[in-house]
Amino acid sequence: MSVSNILDIYRKEYESQRDDHYTHFSPEGQRVLSTALFFERAAGLASGLEKLGVGRGDRVMLLSDNRPEWHMADLAVVDLGAVDTPVYGTLIPTQVAYQAKDSGARAAVVENADQMSKFLEIKDECPHLEHLIQIDGPTAAGVLSMDEVIDSGAGGDAGDLFWQRADKVKAEDELTLIYTSGTTGNPKGVTLTHDNLVS
Repeated sequence: MSVSNILDIYRKEYESQRDDHYTHFSPEGQRVLSTALFFERAAGLASGLEKLGVGRGDRVMLLSDNRPEWHMADLAVVDLGAVDTPVYGTLIPTQVAYQAKDSGARAAVVENADQMSKFLEIKDECPHLEHLIQIDGPTAAGVLSMDEVIDSGAGGDAGDLFWQRADKVKAEDELTLIYTSGTTGNPKGVTLTHDNLVS
């Protein structure tokens, strides 16, 4: 199989099924996910985001430490032909607002309530930012939990739909929009395609 996008690389990983595919270490302990469970959640998230209206070319901000859910969100976003826009966890609300407005992000996937507070503070300034999704912890009004979004997209055909959408992603499609540190002014958004990362 030729590799033209990031999802082709993931497919190879998916085909090496194992019970202990992903291990997440945190101060709370260790969590292990099988290949099947990880994929089931990523596919459900992709379909759930699609039901929220996220689609080709849309920007989705992602603010989270390194964890399986970061990878799930990244795969779900690019499966839709949307563009992952990662955000540094150390940014203050005004910096988050700048990147949200500059990118035109329609949604944000955020790790916890502390980080979500930044988005809640700036949401009114960002008319394009329609959906706030939180990975862990109790959610505030107007915020969806990641589990809710996954559950809304889960179903017997979620996995098949994931691969059907993946087959439509082209090498030249935008994959990610990464913002520079902004040491010489406002950050600049750097667009990378699937081909950029595959190569």
